[in-house]
Amino acid sequence: MGSSPKKQNNSSGDKGGSDVAKGSTFHSRCLRLSAILYGLFIMSENLSLLSKLRFLGLSETKLLTWVNILWFLSLLASIVAHSAKLITLTVKEEKLRIQIEQLKKQEGATAKQQTYIQHSVLGNLKRVRVEDSNTKEGSQREVSAMNKLVEKMHKHNEIKVKHSLELTKNFSDLFIGVQVVGLTKRYLKHDFGESLLGIAGSTSSVIGIYQASRSS
Repeated sequence: MGSSPKKQNNSSGDKGGSDVAKGSTFHSRCLRLSAILYGLFIMSENLSLLSKLRFLGLSETKLLTWVNILWFLSLLASIVAHSAKLITLTVKEEKLRIQIEQLKKQEGATAKQQTYIQHSVLGNLKRVRVEDSNTKEGSQREVSAMNKLVEKMHKHNEIKVKHSLELTKNFSDLFIGVQVVGLTKRYLKHDFGESLLGIAGSTSSVIGIYQASRSS
C-alpha cells in the first residue's frame, strides 16, 4: 500500500519524458522526409521523377516550395510546443516553491509550540516543558509534505532540461534549414548542370553540420 504513491509519481515523471520523446520523434520524421525529398530533387541528375509527378499538377517549383513549407511548419510547431511546456513547467515550479516556503513557516511555528504544566517542588512553582505528541506529529507531517513537493519540483526541472535541449536543437535545425532552402532557390534559379558541384559541396556541408548538431 505504501509503495503505490511512488509508482504514481514515477509514472507521471516518465509520462513527461515520453511526451518530449514523442515530440522529438515526430519532428525528426518530418525532417527526414524533407531531407529525402531534397536529396531526390536536388542531388539527382535524372529528373524523370518530377516529370512523372507532373500529372498531379505539381511543378518542380511547387513541389519544392511545399516541402519547404511542410518542414518549416513542423519545426515551428515543435518550437511552440517545447516553449509552451517550458513556460507551463516554470509556472508550476514557482507555485511549488511558494507552497514549500509556506510549509517551512508552518513547520517552524509548529516546532516552537510548547506545552507547559506547573507543579510544586518543595513549595516552589516551576514551569516544565512537556513534549506534545500532537505537535510532534504535526511537524513530521509538514516536513513529509515539504519533501514530496521538493521531489516533485526536481522532476519538473528534469523535464524542463529535456525540453530546453530539444528547443536548442530546433533552433539549430532552423539555421540549417534556412541554408538548405537557400540551396533549393539556387537550384531553381540556375541551370542544374552548371551548379551541380557547388550544390553538392554545400549540401554535404549542411548534412555534416546537421549530423553534428543532432549527435551533440
